[in-house]
Amino acid sequence: MWLSGGIVLTMILFVATNSLPLLQASMSAVFALILTGCIPLTTALAAVNLRTVLTIVGAFGLGKAISITNVATVLAQGLVTLMDPLGSIGMLSAIFIATCLLGVVFHATAVVILLFPVCVSVANEMALPVHQCLGPLMVGAGCQFLTPISYQTNLMVYAAAGYDFSDFARLGFGLTIVIGVVAVPLCLTFL
Repeated sequence: MWLSGGIVLTMILFVATNSLPLLQASMSAVFALILTGCIPLTTALAAVNLRTVLTIVGAFGLGKAISITNVATVLAQGLVTLMDPLGSIGMLSAIFIATCLLGVVFHATAVVILLFPVCVSVANEMALPVHQCLGPLMVGAGCQFLTPISYQTNLMVYAAAGYDFSDFARLGFGLTIVIGVVAVPLCLTFL
């Protein structure tokens, strides 16, 4: 136990002091945990959800394609034209809503990768700081309350507690609205 804790603490120190990038530090820690016998290789491999990894990899490719082919620019121009009468708050709300709705179907990481180039283009079109457009994207990606399949812990609670699918939509919708109403103006004000 002390050995595994020391390995993880060392990884955190390397990342916190910018001695190593997160990827290299975490991979080194995984190899150290396996080599020292803290975790068997079969257990480590079983912990990797291949479907999630492939979804993220595919989303990176699609996100890059959206950026290269100017689809992000076209989507951003359409979004700006549609939301322009509502100003910056309307635009940031649209980003939040789009992120939440796509999060019902896709993994949050994939949604962020897909919408990131659109947010950058929206920021350029509206002359907004990019980080103001990315705030609602990040908050919306974290609002995975609408269905039990939108996030792993939702699925665990759904199965264990015997909830209905509609329970998530009913309670999650209100929670998502409250978070959006609070977070979007905060993104505009403080980011």
